[in-house]
Amino acid sequence: MATTWLDISSLYGSTTDVAHRLRSKVDGKLLTQEVQSPGTRAKASYLPFNTMGVPTNTRPGVEPEGLFVGGDPRTNEDWLLLGIHTLLLREHNRLCDILKKQKPGWDDEQLYQTMRLVMSAKHALIANAYQMAYWTEKMPWPRDDGFPLYRQMFGENALEINPANTYPWPLVTKNGKPMTVSAGMAVVYRFHEFIIPNFPIKDQNNETLWEQNLFDTSFNSTGFLNAGLERILAGALSSHIPNFKSGLDESFRSAGLYRGRPFDIVVSSLVHEREQGLPTFNQYFREYNAQDPEVVVPIRVIWDKFSTDPEDIENLKKLYKHPDDVDLVVGCQLDEEWFPGTTVPKSALIISLFSLFGMGNSDRFSIGFAMMRCLLVDRPWDCHPRNALEDLIWGAKGCTWISQL
Repeated sequence: MATTWLDISSLYGSTTDVAHRLRSKVDGKLLTQEVQSPGTRAKASYLPFNTMGVPTNTRPGVEPEGLFVGGDPRTNEDWLLLGIHTLLLREHNRLCDILKKQKPGWDDEQLYQTMRLVMSAKHALIANAYQMAYWTEKMPWPRDDGFPLYRQMFGENALEINPANTYPWPLVTKNGKPMTVSAGMAVVYRFHEFIIPNFPIKDQNNETLWEQNLFDTSFNSTGFLNAGLERILAGALSSHIPNFKSGLDESFRSAGLYRGRPFDIVVSSLVHEREQGLPTFNQYFREYNAQDPEVVVPIRVIWDKFSTDPEDIENLKKLYKHPDDVDLVVGCQLDEEWFPGTTVPKSALIISLFSLFGMGNSDRFSIGFAMMRCLLVDRPWDCHPRNALEDLIWGAKGCTWISQL
């Protein structure tokens, strides 16, 4: 990760040079190519081809100029990833049109920078809402304010942990510094559930046109245009995404064809985990439990505590000398106990979703802080926005009538 994904660097880039190459320099918009894909009635925006020399991943036999260009070198690695990037592109340019009408005096730079901030705020909201997909009916009320997991973790109620916070919020900052992407979070997410082997391509009537192998979509921009964003997204939305612990599909395990560099992705990830100095599963959760959380993760003092599957236990004994040696991500993948109120294993949720939540609520440009600015810091009738996001939320309200009451 070059920068935190919450700033949508996947679309805008992580360097000034890449960001400039992706811009149209007109009305704050990003560069596009307009294509009418099968099953649609008009042309629509897609990512442009990489004619501007932006660094991008590819595989043997595929020239970078024939691939889409985005802010992240991994943009073309499969159609599902491309689909999300294309949606973000269209949304940025759509909102630029709206903002241009509201602020006709703004130039390209002001429109672009403001829209980047707005898009990041929307992305943070999406990321916070994402956790709700894993909740069960046992998740305590209120469920839709974005804070149930923290209330579960610390054993607090909605009066003690809720959206009414100002920056910096001590619960998600350390010594005043915002939470960042941890190496542990990245490791757990490498074996997350989004990698599915196949998904359907659907037409406008929701009929399946064909089953698409996800592996075959890597670095295939022409195929993406021929299938069309709408058909790809319709198929993705109709697909069942397995839960955490799904592991890695075998078709993705060897990166020989996929990246042109043959190695075992699973083994490579474990080696990388150790090289970074990450603790083992038991080491991590001994330290975690020492913080006296409401939700404790039992330490696996014997092999049988890792799994109820005898085959898994035998494999662990062959691979490791002692339960304390089991790698962090291996222990998470074997975890069979859900975090309360969710369908996510305790260990995986603590490492991943709490980091996700913390990042979104520890940044000073958080949408949550912006919404609370003129309620908890200033007052609606005497509000002083500090950034473009707060200005968009509060500056246009015209609350002068309140002071006249």
